[in-house]
Amino acid sequence: MAAKVTLSDIAAAAGVSLATVDRVINGRGGVSAAKEDRVLRAARSLRLNRRDLQPPRQLKRVAVLIQPPGNPFHAELASGLARLRPAFQALNMLLQIQHIDPASPAQTASRIRALADAHDGIIISGPDTPDVAAALRNAASRFPIVTLATDIADCGRAAYVGPDDVRAGRVAGDLIGR
Repeated sequence: MAAKVTLSDIAAAAGVSLATVDRVINGRGGVSAAKEDRVLRAARSLRLNRRDLQPPRQLKRVAVLIQPPGNPFHAELASGLARLRPAFQALNMLLQIQHIDPASPAQTASRIRALADAHDGIIISGPDTPDVAAALRNAASRFPIVTLATDIADCGRAAYVGPDDVRAGRVAGDLIGR
């Protein structure tokens, strides 16, 4: 059986970026006619199967646990996620934003345990406490966990998205030393 053709394969064959291939294949526009023609010729030559590009059929529910929008960072985060909702829907993902109180880690841990039965993943920007880490570790044995802005220690997360505080501290120390 032949290997599945990827968008990266098409980009390499056409000599264009992956974003350009994505725009052409998914009909998003914004690509010159010459580049579009190169992408389509490369896709045909690699025998791209359009069924390979179909979105997943199974709905994935992802709980997003963040602070209430009174916090400017979390207000902007919720707004950004709302703007991205159509892109997630195209991937058959339902993001369910839920607000947590960072001053109540026991309540957050309880919420995580309750969500674990009805969701396929959790994204959390919450407190790094033993209760929360234990609840996330338990959930991580069943589905992916992504920590956001705060890297919760030893929680079994699949990924962390946020600043590297150690590196930032080194840069700050270097700048102060100058």
